[in-house]
Amino acid sequence: MYAKLALMLAMSGALAACATPRQQCLDTAQRDLVVVDSLIAETRGNLERGYGLEREKQLRTTRRFCTRHVRDDKGRLRPISGFCPETRSVTRERPVAIDLGAERRKLDQLMEKRDQLQDRTRAQVASCQARYPAG
Repeated sequence: MYAKLALMLAMSGALAACATPRQQCLDTAQRDLVVVDSLIAETRGNLERGYGLEREKQLRTTRRFCTRHVRDDKGRLRPISGFCPETRSVTRERPVAIDLGAERRKLDQLMEKRDQLQDRTRAQVASCQARYPAG
């Protein structure tokens, strides 16, 4: 759950570097609402399934056929073929038991928080639009 949020925030931060000042302002104004909406979707999924999903990142190293270039005794580049290690990150999900009552309460609280955030977000979006008119 937290890894997904961290990824979303990191991606929005990376995209913000390329965005216009208006888009940066709008992204900032909507960030909390986007996070809460993501948590609501995840919580609803947990309730529908009846269990949660725990995400775990693992590093996997495999070997793949590759060609490398090395210099010989005379300084010339020569291709050498063989197997090279390749490490990649894999996210694995596994089911975990959850307290359905606590999950329902969490959903109710998130829905209340979303209602509060909607009003604040609308005001901030309006402020961004006034400060940076579309052009």
